[in-house]
Amino acid sequence: MENMSEILRKGGIPINTSAESTGTWSSDNAAGGGEPSPGDGVCPICKGARYINPLLPSGEPDYSKIIACVCARGEISKRRVSRLQSLSNLSGLERLTFENLKPEGRDSDPMSQSLFHVALEEARHYAEDPKGWLVLIGPVGSGKTHLACAVANYRIRRGHPAFYITAADLLDHLRSTYSPASEADYDELFEQIKDTPLLILDNLNYTVTTAWAKSKLDQLLEYRFNSRMPTLITSSAQPDEFNDDFAGHINDPDFSRILVLKKEAAGTLDLDSLNLELLRNMKFENFNYKRLGLSEEQKANLEMAYSNAVAFAKSPHGGSYLPG
Repeated sequence: MENMSEILRKGGIPINTSAESTGTWSSDNAAGGGEPSPGDGVCPICKGARYINPLLPSGEPDYSKIIACVCARGEISKRRVSRLQSLSNLSGLERLTFENLKPEGRDSDPMSQSLFHVALEEARHYAEDPKGWLVLIGPVGSGKTHLACAVANYRIRRGHPAFYITAADLLDHLRSTYSPASEADYDELFEQIKDTPLLILDNLNYTVTTAWAKSKLDQLLEYRFNSRMPTLITSSAQPDEFNDDFAGHINDPDFSRILVLKKEAAGTLDLDSLNLELLRNMKFENFNYKRLGLSEEQKANLEMAYSNAVAFAKSPHGGSYLPG
């Protein structure tokens, strides 16, 4: 598996396509440096070659270097962004940007709106120049994934690599490399994720992971912390729920910043806080929709919800919303 920087150098996607301040030159345009005119559709600077020699301070062409002509830079930039998007693991999430975020978030509570606004401004600042760790804490639906993807998409649109992955998918990918049929090598995959210029790790939760998973997450985060590599992390767990080493990293005031998007009301419970073994035992076979203590209307609604859930599980199509 190749590193991201090596892949970018292939396929005609230069890492650096900006021209030098000394101007440009081609064999048919000694003056160079101007914008191509419409004319017959052929660039008057490069005559369709798309690449030219820059000029030395003396005004002579530098034949030792080739740079993209102004007529090609826009297309090259688009191709590079497209390539970065394919490497970013953001397939289907390109729509999550800063432009379509509500400044106050989706919660009607004034305190939650204020917290989200602070997180949004910090995420914008981080997207401009990622340094250190940014940790977004909030329950499901608080907008932390949208903020994380907005940072990644912002960086990619400006030609900078960013790699997004959920903690669960990361661990699944690492486990799959142990399979004899796997085409990926564990060490290469893990090294590439460890060394990515900007890592965005979504929905990190130590409380429902195995000892093996915890050791892999520890190894990854310890490496990036010690290497001072920009990392954006989201989690629904509170900082005091993480292990001591990781809690120490995210509470380092010189390197990490924690932002809480929303305070959960006392007594609320989401799937992330349920016991893993309990989750594994939640099956259609042992679900009782004929419960005692319910009215006839409630029983009918529950049975209908059960039937709809079974049908959706057999053939998922569109969306299924279960309020309650």
